[in-house]
Amino acid sequence: MRFWMVFAWLSSALLLAVAQETVLTDDALHKPITVWQRLASLAEVLDDIRKQTGVPLRCQDALREMKLAVYVQNRPAREILEQVASLFGLRWRRDDDGSYVLYLPDETRRALERAQRDDRAATERALREMLRIAREWLRLPPEARAEAMAPFAQTREYPANMPYSAYLMEEAAAQRQMTQEQRVKALVADYLSGYSPQGEPSKPKRDAFFSEEDTQGSLLHCLSEAGDAIVNRLLEGHTLGFSTRPTPDALPLPPRVLLPFWMRHAQLSDESVLQFDAASGQFTEVQPLPNPDWGGYWVRLSAWGNSLEYMVVALRVYELDGKTQKFLNKVDYQLHLPHQEYLAETETWRQWEAWATPMEDWTARLKERTPLERPKPTVNNERPLLAADALEWLAWHTGYPVISDASRYVPAWYRDSLDSPRALLTLLSNDLWLRFDPNGYLLARHKRFWTLNQFEIPERIVRPLEAKWLAWQWLSLDDYATLAAAITDEQARGFTRVRRRGSIQFWTAFDNDPLYYELPALRFWASLSAAQRQRALAGEWIPESALTLPQRKLFRAALYREFPPPEQLLRDLPDDYEVGLYVPSVFRSEGVPESRSEALKQSPDAPAFRVLQQNPVSELSVLKYKDELGRRTYTLHEVKTQVSREGVDWKKVFQEAGYEGEPAEAILKTVLDTILQFALPPRMFEQYILNQSRYADFGRHAAP
Repeated sequence: MRFWMVFAWLSSALLLAVAQETVLTDDALHKPITVWQRLASLAEVLDDIRKQTGVPLRCQDALREMKLAVYVQNRPAREILEQVASLFGLRWRRDDDGSYVLYLPDETRRALERAQRDDRAATERALREMLRIAREWLRLPPEARAEAMAPFAQTREYPANMPYSAYLMEEAAAQRQMTQEQRVKALVADYLSGYSPQGEPSKPKRDAFFSEEDTQGSLLHCLSEAGDAIVNRLLEGHTLGFSTRPTPDALPLPPRVLLPFWMRHAQLSDESVLQFDAASGQFTEVQPLPNPDWGGYWVRLSAWGNSLEYMVVALRVYELDGKTQKFLNKVDYQLHLPHQEYLAETETWRQWEAWATPMEDWTARLKERTPLERPKPTVNNERPLLAADALEWLAWHTGYPVISDASRYVPAWYRDSLDSPRALLTLLSNDLWLRFDPNGYLLARHKRFWTLNQFEIPERIVRPLEAKWLAWQWLSLDDYATLAAAITDEQARGFTRVRRRGSIQFWTAFDNDPLYYELPALRFWASLSAAQRQRALAGEWIPESALTLPQRKLFRAALYREFPPPEQLLRDLPDDYEVGLYVPSVFRSEGVPESRSEALKQSPDAPAFRVLQQNPVSELSVLKYKDELGRRTYTLHEVKTQVSREGVDWKKVFQEAGYEGEPAEAILKTVLDTILQFALPPRMFEQYILNQSRYADFGRHAAP
């Protein structure tokens, strides 16, 4: 059955190619042309070919923004057009006006819908299997659990000076040697490695106050004991709450679940509850503390379908200087699912694997290949290196004409391998399907392209802002709002704070932090009129009552960021708790409130917002200490010299910081902050720091 489905799918592609030969009949399309486009829309590629041949070409409006990488030199135009259509499952037709139109046929649309269904099914399998394994292990006694998890503990270590490309290849090879069951259980074992349920001795941890494994293990235990119904709710898009004091909007925390140490220990400065082992460099709780009176989780399924996004919330109550202090802590992160393990078993994935050229055939394909007679590609260190860039190097080195989809979500962390075609193919194959076509082309599609495409922002919007940044100009609040306005409601679910901490993010030359950390505020700003923006930029508080109804909806969304307020999670939460706000660094924080109570004192009595614009500030971080694990401690200094296109006068910078000589390592950072504040008296206040930074290193190379 599998063979027949693959054969039928490939046969459809062949039939499509035959159909195209009968449509693209214009003699001018026999002309050899060169198309060399890195991140171009389909409309731009077709316009390029139109200009070179004089033949009218266009595509359906829905396809115009689709991104391509095309590196083809001196090949017939018709051949290029046929390859583009075949690679993307599109068809050509000729309209009455004589123009050729590229369109999406029904069979390709159905195939994309099937791919999305397969993707969602893989998410469900990954979530259910992960929770099943965790449930089985967590119900074992501690010794039996440790024995069950031991075969799946991952202890691979690599030299500190290993090139990142070599690390990627080693990791991929190690994963291929494991079975699917081993990989899934290894992931669950990693999550539970630092966690101990209630009533069990605590496990040692390297971080005294925040252990990622401790937090992830606690959440995994919570979900695994909550029952199968919660899986359905997560898959339906609900945000679930688990609480020590549940409201009607939250579920009770399962009895044996122990919340992370930092949530249970009120005074983090008190280390008397910890025992430190100097030999291992790890901390252990002397006596595990009980769960706090107010604590819990918000959790939801990522819009990407391959992780759970969560927020840990806890009220710390302690005595300080004879007064009772109540401080609300919030930390958000993600729990990765073994989504890829189950996606690889779907028919969609198997079809694309069958389409790709096997790795064992690559060596023969690269024999006697010579570079093209055109300038060698270069690397712009001010711009992210993407898979689309790596394909250009491959095209130049081998002479193969290359056509691929393109994405800003797939980086190429292997600059050291750009001059090695075989290594490039291996590294690219982690993220792309690669096919050496019988017509002499190298074709590529990004893995999970049906998901990546849902979160792409059109290049016509990104490119001007990138050009502005590369011209060493700061972007304005309006510039970022232009990007935010292009992000739909569905896409916004994929631009969350925790997604910024992973490798799959929207990579740009300019700072992409605001797209993830400040998106609710930017979407609100994008809704304002020019007059409203002008008033706000003057530092004036603008009342909510002056906003339209759609603007008020976005105003309220900015107040709550991404998860519901803690009052919906924790019943009878005291009104007088304090909560910290996001603030700039110490050298940029004058006049900027650091806590909710301080901020509300500066706010008007009615709901309102304002903008605080700051001037660029430079910070010098000088290496103070580097331990055996490579962890660095820096001393921070404020200096006047800014990072510039012309470079940095390091001698002058060090003198400004009070150094007579040169330190071993230093980093100069120039930062521009724009602050957006949203007040909803008497209790709510939110602060967004739109941060742009430029860096220069002294005495070390930046990590990939």
